[in-house]
Amino acid sequence: MSSIIKVDQIQLADGSTPTAGDLGLNTTGAVLQVVQNAYEGTTSVTSGSYVDTNLTASITPTSSSSTIYVFTSLGWAINGTMGVSAKLLSQIGGGGYSDLQVYENVMAYVDNTKATFSPVYKHTPSTTSQVDYKFQVKVFTGSGTWRINNNTPNQSTITLMEIAG
Repeated sequence: MSSIIKVDQIQLADGSTPTAGDLGLNTTGAVLQVVQNAYEGTTSVTSGSYVDTNLTASITPTSSSSTIYVFTSLGWAINGTMGVSAKLLSQIGGGGYSDLQVYENVMAYVDNTKATFSPVYKHTPSTTSQVDYKFQVKVFTGSGTWRINNNTPNQSTITLMEIAG
């Protein structure tokens, strides 16, 4: 004979809701949440200084021990002959952006080149405050125009995945 226990809610002695750890469950490595943002507009860059691409996303980690994986698919095209660099930035709790990763000389060279740039970055922000991510690009050599989403398909995405630590 088996027993079944049915309850509507489990609470700790102080009335709060228990976490998986409180219940003796190991969640390390589990996917806690996924956030994806798609950008379908076109952003043109001709500058030798970093410029926002409008490819952004935000996540609020559920634990300060979590790791955030940033998956990006950035479709681009150029008109001209140039080299383009990109960088991933983040800010925690609106405190101002700082560089996470710089990708030197990753796009372009020949006129009418079209491709997709798809880096993956592992970030451990050690916070439960909102973390904002964005991509910027710059032309570092040559001249012409670099365009996000002047490619097929005309959509770039940034996906954030929180993994329990």
